[in-house]
Amino acid sequence: MKRLVFIVLLLGVVGGFASAQSQWDLTLMVPYYNGLRMADGTVGEFASYAFVIPEVKWNYYFGAEWLRFGLGLKMWTALVISGITPIISLESNLNNFIINLNVAGGLFGFFGFVNYFLMDPIFVPELSLAYRFGKNKIFSLGLGALFFIAPFTSNLDIFSFSGTAFARWTF
Repeated sequence: MKRLVFIVLLLGVVGGFASAQSQWDLTLMVPYYNGLRMADGTVGEFASYAFVIPEVKWNYYFGAEWLRFGLGLKMWTALVISGITPIISLESNLNNFIINLNVAGGLFGFFGFVNYFLMDPIFVPELSLAYRFGKNKIFSLGLGALFFIAPFTSNLDIFSFSGTAFARWTF
């Protein structure tokens, strides 16, 4: 019985690698609503001005187009500081609609104005919905929700969140 389970798992892993694909996403993200939830209530407001955060995400995906799992890296820049972090993604391609759930974090490398590595249980989950345009479906527009969670770094019950709009090019 143990051999059968091992063979089934091995075939699943080999099949997953055989159907895997590499994907690059170039994103221009604009946060439009930012908030902070604390033990004594939630504070949030719409952005007074728009600023663009460029982001590059690379994932190696496994599975079918309608539901696939990915591992990769997420890189972003905010003019004076840039960062890179590992990412785990779950993506569903439903014709022209793309639903993506990803969690970045655990290890962060920062460079630019300051240079350092941070290895803390800080996670940045993101849920987004996009619509792909064109024959090749390379360009998409969408909305997302981005969260910042640091469950073990503070004794306060706090997490922040942001609503985002974005333009994305997928290769």
